[in-house]
Amino acid sequence: ISLDNQTFEVTENLYYALRRLRYTSSPRTMWIDAICINQRDNDEKSIQVNMMGTIYSSCQKAVLWLGEDPEVIHISMEWPTIPLSSVAQRAFQLCRILGQVRHLNELPCFFTAGSSHELTIHPYFQDHFESLKAITYVPWWTRIWILQEMALPDQIEYAFASESCPYIVMYNFLGRNVEHREVCCSDWWGSLAEKEISIVLNDLSSILYPLLTVRYHLSRDIRLSLLDLREQFWSFEATDSRDFIYGLLGMVRDWGDVGPLVPDYNLPPSTVICEALFRCIKQSRNLNALLGTRWLLDNMDLPSWVPDMRVSQVDRVTAMTYIDIKTVLRKRFGTSRLPCSKVDLISNSILRLQSLPVDTIKVVGDSMQWVGLSTRHSVIQQWMTMCGIQCWPADPPPEISIESQFWRAIINDCVPHISAEVQLRRRATQHDYYEMRTYMLAIYHGEAPAGLPYGMDHSVGLVGSVMFLTESGVVGMGPAKCQSGDEVHVLRGSKVPYILRPETPARLEGSCIRNGAEDGISVRTSRSSIPSYSVIGDGFLYGIMDGEAERNNLEGFRTVDLI
Repeated sequence: ISLDNQTFEVTENLYYALRRLRYTSSPRTMWIDAICINQRDNDEKSIQVNMMGTIYSSCQKAVLWLGEDPEVIHISMEWPTIPLSSVAQRAFQLCRILGQVRHLNELPCFFTAGSSHELTIHPYFQDHFESLKAITYVPWWTRIWILQEMALPDQIEYAFASESCPYIVMYNFLGRNVEHREVCCSDWWGSLAEKEISIVLNDLSSILYPLLTVRYHLSRDIRLSLLDLREQFWSFEATDSRDFIYGLLGMVRDWGDVGPLVPDYNLPPSTVICEALFRCIKQSRNLNALLGTRWLLDNMDLPSWVPDMRVSQVDRVTAMTYIDIKTVLRKRFGTSRLPCSKVDLISNSILRLQSLPVDTIKVVGDSMQWVGLSTRHSVIQQWMTMCGIQCWPADPPPEISIESQFWRAIINDCVPHISAEVQLRRRATQHDYYEMRTYMLAIYHGEAPAGLPYGMDHSVGLVGSVMFLTESGVVGMGPAKCQSGDEVHVLRGSKVPYILRPETPARLEGSCIRNGAEDGISVRTSRSSIPSYSVIGDGFLYGIMDGEAERNNLEGFRTVDLI
């Protein structure tokens, strides 16, 4: 492009955006981060990124460029004006229709044939749904920097190729889609003949929901912390790993006593991420910042206590589903009821905290992979053999029996619960055993179960997990990397136990310890030898999920280093 009478290189995506968004006969003033911020100057970038919240909050309107229509790109370079996009026209038209206050069977894009109760797409709208699919899966929706663009401006509009769509259209689409699926039209929704279309509608709703929710919260002055935002948007992507943190700062409204984090692109990514998570721990006084997957082989040279900061594209859907389920389940537990205290960050990498050793893993079963149900059933069968289970009695076995520990462990001791049309989770009871027994009996005998208990969404939560037995004979669940000799710990301030692997103790002499003081970071030194551990991941251990270990051995907490 021409910028101040000089040639200036931009990305292909930005080039098409400028061609689409410029006015044909009058000037248009726009602020574009990729142009207005010198991306090669770390000092300038640090200052500008620190101002992003103010910039987006103060703009008259934000235009959210979703991308160009691939169907017209190949001819666009030959035309002075890029052709209109039928894909964009159909997609936004369909969003307007789907946002109408009408039942699914009353919308013009659907019909029922004769006396059939099956909902079908009207032939005229087949291409509309294909167009909607095209904009649902554009990369724009997964980028971390879109969050501030959507959440902070007073007015926003979506632009794709030649067309634009106001915010209210997407807002109405989301509201109606959730209502149809979960309340008024759940039967019609389940009968939709084209199952792929229901997947697309669900996926677009899943994309929009957290984005529009954070916009709503900020408009109502709800105080969001960095941890709140990180938990909500952990699956978004960034080219620069520091932006997993910096891309959220403009929306943070609650820093507690630790003070705001100031962007500094001169710092290495590992320092930025460790410092940010440490501030989350100090602000929240719990260890929720440690929750997450640890699946990536290359986790940017981060210490083991830092969860994956991004999602593997190979495992993206699995990881997102896994975390969504696990997040709900974790809220039901209280392994530690105490606030997280006496926590320090040493040399920007070692997390020093209080831990209560509970048990040691003795034997580990096969790992559960994201494969077919039959293979998953064979893994559960192997776990039964490992635990020595030889029958499933007609009536619920005693609470502390190996059978009771087993079936509760594989469902994380929680089952779905429908309340006021919303699916929640509740802790399992002895009565829930009967449904699990039918399932377990079939697997035990090598047969295919007739159905999946509780929708079996917990089977997704088992992906990447193993069952283990401790030296005390207790059943637990943990990450696939668990091995004999790993220890189960209750970390002070954590809702769930963690699997830790002992490392050779190292003497940390003269180390800089950052304690998150409000006036910056205070420094002291340590000359003591403290046990060191690598974090394998969070887990489940029967009999300690409600704080039993902590209550019975409050004096057993000791200082450890997580490396």
